[in-house]
Amino acid sequence: MIRKLTTALFCLFAAAAVCGGERGKVLGAESFDLPEWFKSSFLDIADDAAEAGGAGRHLMLFFHLENCPYCAKMLADSFSGANREFITAHFDVVDIDIRGAREVNYGGEEMTEREFARAVGVQYTPTLLFLDSSAVAALTVGGYRSPPALRAALRYVRDGAYREMPLADYAAKHSPARYQLRPHPDFNAGADLSAATRPLMVIVEDDTCADCEWMHKNILHKPDVREQLRRLAVARLDAKSPAAIVSPAGKKSTQAEFAASLGLHYRPGAVFFDGGREVLRLTGLLNRYHFREAARYAAGRHKEKYGTFGAYLRARREELLAAGETVDYSIR
Repeated sequence: MIRKLTTALFCLFAAAAVCGGERGKVLGAESFDLPEWFKSSFLDIADDAAEAGGAGRHLMLFFHLENCPYCAKMLADSFSGANREFITAHFDVVDIDIRGAREVNYGGEEMTEREFARAVGVQYTPTLLFLDSSAVAALTVGGYRSPPALRAALRYVRDGAYREMPLADYAAKHSPARYQLRPHPDFNAGADLSAATRPLMVIVEDDTCADCEWMHKNILHKPDVREQLRRLAVARLDAKSPAAIVSPAGKKSTQAEFAASLGLHYRPGAVFFDGGREVLRLTGLLNRYHFREAARYAAGRHKEKYGTFGAYLRARREELLAAGETVDYSIR
């Protein structure tokens, strides 16, 4: 009896292994090298921005993290070929390690890279922060961008359009129609989003979306993702549509007006609501694992327990690994 009790307690409290089984594995973490053409900098942000501006360029800060699969893919896909030529012609690029200890001078204050990333609100890697010659933010791009999606952002900054309009408006004006909005069986919310009795996910698309087809094919139709979507009310907005809609807060508008009010400059973007209040937003293209877990975080109301999505992800990863399951960060 004592032996059985001891074994049961061990199974309950063991954090490093599964009783009677092996610990799960992490797949998809990728090492990467930063391009040699990135600028070597003393990390005085104002000086770097002024130097770039003096040459008719903008400063781009590339926030990254070791073994980040999104960083590796962004560098391989979107910082190569024609995009590389465009970047090197119009931008000075400086890297920032969001867990780094190098000293950064920002606004006259000395801080570490980690502190700097927190100060400018970086939540995802990669994040691109574009600055004008006065070190004022022109645009923040959070998360992975495919080559066409990044190219639109690069041109937006190069053209100085950030002084006149949001990126979404610029992309809609200058990008060709390339996507026909696709139906999905789990897009189940009606036109009155305030009537949702479950947590609500609002997906924003339009016909210029460079990555919507990929999201539908590689994420939205996967069984494990659909399992979580069915726990939510899911609405898809056409960011150009004049169709009437009622927002989660009960305000009457059109789909286009509500999409604009969300401030998402990337398509496909997504915002989760609960009780009319925003819970989480997705501002870049996620892999299947992170998209599924974002839906699970909202559907299960895990914000109440963990506070942030990042804290939830850390706990969830350990839960899955301890149960012997695979955590796959791959983007495919």
